[in-house]
Amino acid sequence: MTATTAQRINWTTALDTAVGNAYAGFGRFSPQSTILSLTGIRPTLSQVERSYGRFLFNRAQADGTEITNLRSLPQTTRNTINRMSRNRNGVAPTSRTNASQVRSGSDPLSVNRFGIEVEFHRGTRRGQYGQQQAIVDRLTDQGVNAQVERYNHDTQAHWKMTTDATVTGGEMVSPIMSGDNASLLEVREVIRAIKAEGGTTGKRVGMHVHHDITDFGPDQMIALVEIIEQAQDAILAFVPRSRHNGSNTYGATRMYGRQFETLRGNIETHQLLPAAARSRLNRGSGCGVTRYTAFNFNSVLTYGTIEFRALGNTLNPIKVRTWIEVGQAIVALARTGETFGGIVNVRQMVDTLTRRGLLATAQGERFVAECVRRGNFIDEAAAA
Repeated sequence: MTATTAQRINWTTALDTAVGNAYAGFGRFSPQSTILSLTGIRPTLSQVERSYGRFLFNRAQADGTEITNLRSLPQTTRNTINRMSRNRNGVAPTSRTNASQVRSGSDPLSVNRFGIEVEFHRGTRRGQYGQQQAIVDRLTDQGVNAQVERYNHDTQAHWKMTTDATVTGGEMVSPIMSGDNASLLEVREVIRAIKAEGGTTGKRVGMHVHHDITDFGPDQMIALVEIIEQAQDAILAFVPRSRHNGSNTYGATRMYGRQFETLRGNIETHQLLPAAARSRLNRGSGCGVTRYTAFNFNSVLTYGTIEFRALGNTLNPIKVRTWIEVGQAIVALARTGETFGGIVNVRQMVDTLTRRGLLATAQGERFVAECVRRGNFIDEAAAA
């Protein structure tokens, strides 16, 4: 007997309930065949033990009681309860908790809604679905709402684990994130969970960030196009060249002059605005420029966002946060209707964003440091 697709989507809830009921009825961990008969799911022993930890913790929270028999429980069950307890008490859940990792931090200077798609390769002997479920289980233990789903383009209220034809592992797609510090910490935990369960990266592995611009009118849209045209080289200095030099079929190639002119023309005719009906332009060609560019404007019509596609080949949460915050600062500048006023290099771009109070100095310097590390840092003043 095998689980249906619908049962897999509700895997965590079904298993938690079945494990709790089976344990209550037998006074011990029921054979896995009993769980199979109740849910149509054949879990591993570690999955049963994690599920029982979630069941005990949630029941104790609902009843207002404490779990008193921790020492008699399996180690995996105790670990699950401890992680969920730390998360409930406001400490960032992580298997390597220490003072530096649980500091609350602060909100970015530019708080804006965003979404992120994290691709990864399998990097483990487990099957694709097994690894995906293990990642979702780990996140569920930490209080992060995540589910495995069939491939779809729906925006969900939870983290969606699904497949992607370009990678061997899968893709973790976020819900709409608020853009504050808590949401950025949640992104960090998702990336850590992927790595902890054997996820890896590579040249073809992307990480796409959607920044909300649903409130943009024509002036803000024109400003956004001009900002990206002025700062494209500076922004892309942060990422591997293989992501934007045209060698990656599914990457994010640099944009060129004619494409920027096409975007401006469609904005001026009100065809490329977040409020425009999708039928005004074909979704495939969308804004008149392919979506496989470093900055995808097709998503303006589809989701009301500008998609930064260039980041990839990394599962480093510090780099990812820096990339998100710089993108948020770029969007915040466009929201004012202003631009950089001309082509800018890395230092000029970062200094402008920090001087305007749109980007924290520390994040700006992290951005510069990564560009220097990649050998992509250009400072015209030094060169002169």
